[in-house]
Amino acid sequence: VPFGVTYVKLGTIQRRLAWPLHKDDTLLQSGSTTVLNIYCSLNVQLRIFGQLQLEITS
Repeated sequence: VPFGVTYVKLGTIQRRLAWPLHKDDTLLQSGSTTVLNIYCSLNVQLRIFGQLQLEITS
């Protein structure tokens, strides 16, 4: 995979994650965030990161 393609994929994923992360931040400020919400958000990010690592190395 050429470097430019990987860079574009990373940028797209970061933009897709920007809204859910921002939404969780606003929930944190209101005091209504649960541990489950934080766990799910991190779990999704880790899965995407793992897939990116596989794509980059192959």
